[in-house]
Amino acid sequence: MALGQVFSECFGFPCQFTFDRLFHNHLPFGASYGHSTPNTVGGKLFTMCYAIVGIPLGLVMFQSIGERLNKFSSVVIRNVKRLLRCKDIQASEINLICVVTTLSSLTIAGGAAAFSRYEGWTYFDSVYYCFITLTTIGFGDMVALQKDSALETKPEYVAFALIFILFGLAIVAASLNLLVLRFVTMNTEDERRDEAEALQVIVYVDSHNICLSSGGGKPSSKPVQDMG
Repeated sequence: MALGQVFSECFGFPCQFTFDRLFHNHLPFGASYGHSTPNTVGGKLFTMCYAIVGIPLGLVMFQSIGERLNKFSSVVIRNVKRLLRCKDIQASEINLICVVTTLSSLTIAGGAAAFSRYEGWTYFDSVYYCFITLTTIGFGDMVALQKDSALETKPEYVAFALIFILFGLAIVAASLNLLVLRFVTMNTEDERRDEAEALQVIVYVDSHNICLSSGGGKPSSKPVQDMG
């Protein structure tokens, strides 16, 4: 409640912090719906300082969770391949991307079913809400826990929403991390291939000129037509 008291004094709203402010302004995680905003100079300064410290720590936390999730997925993939008697039992990047993407899709689908039931939204709107939330976009056009005083009357729903956001953010972060690594690896492989091809051209031209010189002739000034 100490943190809630600080937010209450700085932001200028009643000290009813707990789940409400954590859920609707999960600033350290990168998403903010904008339903609760600072009104005073002190509140705005506190928000900026809190974000400077909180966002990097949140990213480090989700990065760590994502790495452990990827390691767990690797173990599962190797065991499944071993049971299927595959020749190569190592977990490739493609395997990990498929597994984590599937987990992300299942998380969004499961969360959408729950929010559709509790909030009365259509399933598509619930999927949209889960995607916007877990990708930290946070438009604020759809916000859960706003009907029938759910924050006070449905603690189990509030707990589910918080756990869903934390767990879902970790899974989506792991998926995006793998996709980024894959793109970086592809670019690196393309650069190495281009460098290798350029090196082969240089070696061929040098060896061709050396052969001409050793044969008593002059190096040809014509461009090389055939490198085969």
